Amino acid sequence: MEDIWKHNILGQLKAQNILLHYSFVDIIHQSKSLVHNEVKMKSENEKLKTVYNLSKSQISSNSTVISREVEEELRRLQEELNSSYLKVSEGAMQIVDLNKQLNSERAEKEDLISKHEELIQINALLEENANRLDREYIRKESDLTLLREELQQLQIELAKSEDALQDSFKDQKKQQEGWLEKVRKHAEQMNEMNEIMIELQSVREELSKYQNGPQIPTDSIPANLITSDPSVTVSAEIPRTVKSTLQNKGDVNVVAFSEDGSFFATGGSDRVVRLYESFSGSLKTQLSGCERAITCIKFSPDNEFILAASTDRAVRIWSVSMGRVRHSLQGHLGKVYAAAFSFDSQKVITGSHDRKIKIWDLQKGYCIRTVFCYSSVNDLCLSNDGGLIVAGHVDNRLRFFDSRNGDCVHEISDIHSGQITSVTLSPDGTHVLTNSRDNTLKLIDIRTFETENTYGHTEYKNGMNWTRATLSPDGRYIATGSEDGKIYIWDRFTGVLHTTLNSVHKSNVNCVAWNPTHGNQLISCDRNGNVVIWTD
Repeated sequence: MEDIWKHNILGQLKAQNILLHYSFVDIIHQSKSLVHNEVKMKSENEKLKTVYNLSKSQISSNSTVISREVEEELRRLQEELNSSYLKVSEGAMQIVDLNKQLNSERAEKEDLISKHEELIQINALLEENANRLDREYIRKESDLTLLREELQQLQIELAKSEDALQDSFKDQKKQQEGWLEKVRKHAEQMNEMNEIMIELQSVREELSKYQNGPQIPTDSIPANLITSDPSVTVSAEIPRTVKSTLQNKGDVNVVAFSEDGSFFATGGSDRVVRLYESFSGSLKTQLSGCERAITCIKFSPDNEFILAASTDRAVRIWSVSMGRVRHSLQGHLGKVYAAAFSFDSQKVITGSHDRKIKIWDLQKGYCIRTVFCYSSVNDLCLSNDGGLIVAGHVDNRLRFFDSRNGDCVHEISDIHSGQITSVTLSPDGTHVLTNSRDNTLKLIDIRTFETENTYGHTEYKNGMNWTRATLSPDGRYIATGSEDGKIYIWDRFTGVLHTTLNSVHKSNVNCVAWNPTHGNQLISCDRNGNVVIWTD
């Protein structure tokens, strides 16, 4: 390509040079001839002047006719000399013009050569870009081939997954039928329990009448009301004795009890959920699957499932009896810090630092609603009727969302001056307890959205963004862990600090949980991996 450009331009320049050369040859010859004639005529003129001067002295007496002929000859010669001067002048002007034209042609030639060099450089760049594009095309074609192969493999796996999903639907239908049967039996038991509670309340009223009078004999109380089951009436006592201390690997971020209080689970930076028996403290099983630190653990209301939220942006749900992962809820773009079961165990609500709350249908296995929040979610809880989601956020605000349509029905903006680290529903479902990095706790009536009480102490410091507080099962006491390793317990109604527990933990206490059916048991965990079981 480069040689063709050079030959074309050189050929054009040579042709133009030949044309201009032959155009000026005649003029140059004429100019040389005129100069030669001028020199010759000047010589002849000098000779004639000499002859004239000699003749003038010799032929002074000649006739007038001869004198006129000589004068005419001299005049003719003078005119020829003038004409020669004129032609020489015109030739010189033509030479000057031709020199100018030649210089102009040379400038044009140099300009063409410069443009030719630029075109050569541009052509080289274009060829380099063409080669690069060819290489990129080959690479893209190779990538496309790989993607086609991956797509075919994914289609095959999708077909297999669809078959497995159909089988899973069948299994879930069977499990649902079994669960409905369990619910029916549980409802019957609850009805029987309610009848017993009504009879017990009636007997208590009768007893109160005779408190300062005659004692009622024990045999006058119906036999079905004499029970040692503490789940019938749960009254809380502040546990002050360390029953046992369990050691986990790394930070323990969260601890949670099962609904019947027979088990509790822990999770933290080692990415493992550990399930313990509440009273013996013996390890029952370990559940793995999380890829990063665990931030939240919850049991389902029917105690069949347990979930764990993780900073790997997912929530996993295990079967408690089988110890296998039943669901892996993935869809958040940020760390998941909060999760909760619905009260029918059919849905899960999750909150993340991607400023979204998601509602997942466990029967369908996917997200059915996404609620866009205004700030990252640190913790959340669900009202007893399942219609209200209460979320605590990084922007220090407490928000209430309608779970049916995702609308924010209320927002409390002045509740705390630091981000909210936990949101806990009271046992009677009428209040929520918030904990905050401003080192205070607040009790909010979710019916009026009013703050009923504030809890704090000069030594209490909330040391983590996920420090969880708890209420006793009778709702009388409030407990939370502090940065100094102590557990602070307040009277809910008076707001007075009741006591502090400080004999074991040497680092920030991340979470405390009260046994929901045995009010004298409390579990606490810290950043050093200690899990402490407290009793009265």
